[in-house]
Amino acid sequence: MLNIRLARLPEDYADISRVWRGDWEGAPGPDELAYEDADRDPQFYFVRMVAELEDTIVGMAEIGHDTWAHRAGKFKFSIWVLPERWGQGIGKALYQAMLDLLAPLQPMELHVDGWATHPRTVRFLQERGFVERWRRVDQTLDVTDLGVSRPPDHITTDASLIRLKTYPELAQDPQRDEKLYHLNHAVWEDVPVENDTLRNRPLAQFVHDDLNHPNFLQDACFVAVNESGDRGSGDPGSGDYVGFTFHRNEDGELNIEITGVLRAYRRRGIGVWLKQHAIHYAKTHGYKSISTVNDPSNTGMLALNQKLGFKVTGANIRFVKTL
Repeated sequence: MLNIRLARLPEDYADISRVWRGDWEGAPGPDELAYEDADRDPQFYFVRMVAELEDTIVGMAEIGHDTWAHRAGKFKFSIWVLPERWGQGIGKALYQAMLDLLAPLQPMELHVDGWATHPRTVRFLQERGFVERWRRVDQTLDVTDLGVSRPPDHITTDASLIRLKTYPELAQDPQRDEKLYHLNHAVWEDVPVENDTLRNRPLAQFVHDDLNHPNFLQDACFVAVNESGDRGSGDPGSGDYVGFTFHRNEDGELNIEITGVLRAYRRRGIGVWLKQHAIHYAKTHGYKSISTVNDPSNTGMLALNQKLGFKVTGANIRFVKTL
């Protein structure tokens, strides 16, 4: 008999990860799940549920506020079922349990992300009245047979000396994390993300979620520093941070979380230069490929990736239902 219940943590982390990874190799492991739960902002709703058959967890669901673009009544969710259990009504049961759980909170909108290449998911959502709101393009670069030379550690553009520094190399800058925090927010303000206003997370939350994340690769966080006014200062990173790209390790694949350059420094080749360093890092550290996602309207970044050899491999679709 199928049993739906709230997750018991931390003892369910291993089984939740097992179910998730049954359909997505890049899903979080138990330690990563525990880390992400350890410092969640209590003002935002979040729960996990599991589905059991004969005391074995065969499905899971996450339900909560969208912490990136929160507004009252808006909730996001995800449902995962072991592939060998597809078609047995487990996803339907988790979805109904989610609706029952949210009912007292009077939800006005639900949203979920699904892969365009996963027709079962698309059909499941469409049958329940979800419609496509927007999609993001998946791109992958195979570096296996790619010949790559090390890019220069600095470039000069418009009389500005832009030097590349990794996150550890900026350790002597007492404002490193704060500078990255402001740079990250400025870059994300120009990233197309549906129609909602992006929330500016507190500095401490950014450090926890991004810079201290277990999969964050410190030596693959490349920062473009304008050292024009600091030549000879001997203070690494003492200039302005004008662009960056940082990555996470996802089961042997280098995943680009974000690449961005401040508006005033765009069209100077800084973005291409940063990505060239990322490609060189992947090639010299045993990665087979690099992956990233972009909104279709972000034509500049899509064109840049195509120029570097990235291929479109699919799309991630945001489905929305108004209640």
